[in-house]
Amino acid sequence: MSFPLLIRDRPYPDEPMAEYLRRISDLNGYPQGPGFMRAVSGRDWPTIKDIAQLVRLDTERLARLPEPWPSWMIRAASGKSRDNAESRVRLNRTRVRWCPACLVEEPYMRAVWSHKLIVACARHRLMLRESCDSCGEVYSWTSAPFTWCACGRALGNMHAETASDAVVGLMSLCFPSDNVMPAMPRNHLPADPLSRLTPSTILNLLYTLAPLVPGYAKSLPGIFPKLHELSHAVRYMNECAAILLSWPSGFQALLQKYVDPVPAETSIRRRFGPLYRVLYKNLAGPEFDFMRREFEHHLGGHWYGVIDGRHRAFRGRKHPVMSGKAMRVQIKCSRETLRRLMETGVLKGHVLNSPSGRRFVVADRSDVLNAKRILDDLLTLRVASRQLGLSRKRMRILMGAGLIASKLRRRQGVGRWFIPRHEVNRLLELPVVRRDDLDPEESWTLGHILRHRCRDHATFVGFMRALLEGKITSIGRASGMRGMSGFLVSKADMELAVTDAVRLPEDGMTAQTVARRLAVKEEVAYQLIRCGLLKSYDYHVNGRAITMVTESSLRDFQQNYIPLIEFARFRRTSPNAAYRWLSKHGFHAVTGPSVDGMRQYFYRTLDIATAARESIMSSYAGGTRAPDGVVRLDESRKDLNRN
Repeated sequence: MSFPLLIRDRPYPDEPMAEYLRRISDLNGYPQGPGFMRAVSGRDWPTIKDIAQLVRLDTERLARLPEPWPSWMIRAASGKSRDNAESRVRLNRTRVRWCPACLVEEPYMRAVWSHKLIVACARHRLMLRESCDSCGEVYSWTSAPFTWCACGRALGNMHAETASDAVVGLMSLCFPSDNVMPAMPRNHLPADPLSRLTPSTILNLLYTLAPLVPGYAKSLPGIFPKLHELSHAVRYMNECAAILLSWPSGFQALLQKYVDPVPAETSIRRRFGPLYRVLYKNLAGPEFDFMRREFEHHLGGHWYGVIDGRHRAFRGRKHPVMSGKAMRVQIKCSRETLRRLMETGVLKGHVLNSPSGRRFVVADRSDVLNAKRILDDLLTLRVASRQLGLSRKRMRILMGAGLIASKLRRRQGVGRWFIPRHEVNRLLELPVVRRDDLDPEESWTLGHILRHRCRDHATFVGFMRALLEGKITSIGRASGMRGMSGFLVSKADMELAVTDAVRLPEDGMTAQTVARRLAVKEEVAYQLIRCGLLKSYDYHVNGRAITMVTESSLRDFQQNYIPLIEFARFRRTSPNAAYRWLSKHGFHAVTGPSVDGMRQYFYRTLDIATAARESIMSSYAGGTRAPDGVVRLDESRKDLNRN
C-alpha cells in the first residue's frame, strides 16, 4: 500500500459506505474516486476486508454501514455483488442531496438522504438541496464534493427553503425517531394508523403508490422516471401527502374518483383496476389492512355491484371484514344471539343494504375475535352460581358489595348479569394453609357456615370480605362438595369473623352488658327486662332478634329502683334480716321471689330512702350520730345512682 491513511476517522452509524470513503479521502487530502481506493488497496477490485484493513476497523462493523455502497467494491466473499435490485431502484445514484443544518451539526452525509423520496429534513423542517446556491452546480453521486463546492461555497452555509407542513409530516414518518426534532408540533404529525408503521414500511408504501398518483398512473409500483430530480420528487411527495395525511379523508377523496356516476361496470377488479391491484397484491402485508378496510368500507356505501364468493380477495383469513355467516361460525352462536350481541354493544357490527333491498351483516374481524374472547370469558349468573355453590340471590349480594366483578348487558330494557370467568376461578382457588395442630373436629365446612351462621346479608358480606381479604384462611377441603362449600375453616376464626361482622347499634346494650353494669347475674337482667322494669326493644341481626336496652332506660332504672342487697349493706345486716325489717315497717318489694318469682328483690328508691331514714332516726333518737347516719344515707344513695 503506497498511500498510507494518516487520519482514520470512525464511521457514523447512519453514514453510507460510499460517503464514508469519500470523507476519508477528503480528510487525508487525496483525490476522490475509485482509482484512489484501488491504488491504496493495491487491488483492481477491493473487497470489504481490504478497506477494513486500510481504515483499521472491524470487518463486521464496516459491513453494517448502510447503502449506498460503491459499485466497484466487492462485498461478498464469493466475489458477487454489491447491492440488491430494490436498493438500485430506490436509492438515488444520480444526484446527491443534503441538509445544510445537519452538516453544520455533524459534517457527514446521512444514509436517509440517498433515498429518492426523501426531499426534506424533518428535524430542521428544511428542504434538502442538490445544487450550489452560488454557482448552480448540480452534484452527481460519483463526483460530489465532501463539504465544499468547487466555487468555494461551503455546503453547510447554503440557503435551504422551509418545508411545508405536509412534507414535514410525511418525512417525520420516513425518518427514524431519533432524527426527528422532539419539539415539532404534534398537529403536523400524521395520526394513526400511519404512525404505527415503521420508517421502512412507510417508504415501501410511498414507492408502491405510484399507479395511484396523478401523472404516474402508467408507472410500475416503485419504478417511475425522473424521481432522482428533487423537483419531481417534491411534486410526487405532495401528491402522496394529499392521499395519506389526514387519514382517511384524503384516501376517501381518491376512492371517490373511481366512482362512476352512471353505473356501467359490475366488476370491482375492472372498475378499481390499479387501486385493487396495489391494495391486494403489492400491499398484501397485514400492516396495510387499514387501507383495505377503508376501501371495503367505501364499497359498502358506494358500490352498486355484488360482493360474493367470487371475490376471492375478500375471503378467508386475510380479509378484515367478516359476513354474518362467518361470524356465527367463529363465535358458534345463532342468528338471534348474534343480533343480541350487536344490540348490547358487545359486537360492533354494521347492517348494509344492497340495491335489491337485501340486508346483510358485516363486522371487522378484530371486533369479532374480541367479542368471542369476551363471551368465552363471561359466565351467566346461573352458571357462575352453579359452579360456586352459591345461590343467585347471594351472588347478587356479593356483586352489590363489590366483592365480585360483574357486567350488566341490557336488551330492550331488560338487564342480564355476566360474571368474568377469572372472578369465579378466584373464589374457587382460595389459598389453603394446612394446620397439623388443629383437630378436624374444630373446623366447619364453608357451606355449613354460610347456611347456619351467616343468616343475614350484612353478616354474609362481612364474613366473605374477611375470607377474600385473607383475614380467614382455609385449612383444607372436604371431598365430594361442590364449589366453595368444601373449604374447611377453623371454628375459632369463624366465630371471630362472625362477631366482627355483626354490628350492634351504638346506643344499645345487650342483657350481658346490663348485668355487668348493675353487678347482677344475666338471669336477673333478663327478668328485669321481661317484667318491664327495664325498657327494651328487639334488634334483628344475623337472622335472630337481640334484646337491647338503651343508656337512658338503664339510667332511669338506677334512679328509681335499688336492690335489697344495697339496703342490707347499709344496715349492716343480712338480706333476710333487711327484708323482714322492711316488711315489718310496711315497705314492699316491687319484684322478687315472693312477688313474681324473680331471683332478686328490688325496691323503689324513694321507699328505701324513707325506710333508711326511719331506721337511722329510730336507732339514734336521742344521740348525736343521727346527722352522720343521714349523711351516710345520702352518700349511699349517690353511690347507688352512680353505679
